[in-house]
Amino acid sequence: MNKLRENRTIFQADMAWRKQYLERTRAAQIQIEREAIVSKIDKLAPSLRVLYLKQRLAKLKLRLE
Repeated sequence: MNKLRENRTIFQADMAWRKQYLERTRAAQIQIEREAIVSKIDKLAPSLRVLYLKQRLAKLKLRLE
């Protein structure tokens, strides 16, 4: 058993690579969400767009408090 363990290649995750990977995937997810919100807003009529933005701002303010 010990000989097999010695021959086995051990892969250690590079922490810097892992951190960069997590940051990249997080940034990509935020960009996707942002594009979805903008797309939803762009599809609304101008009068509804103002109403939607006011409601969304109110919801965001509640979350921050």
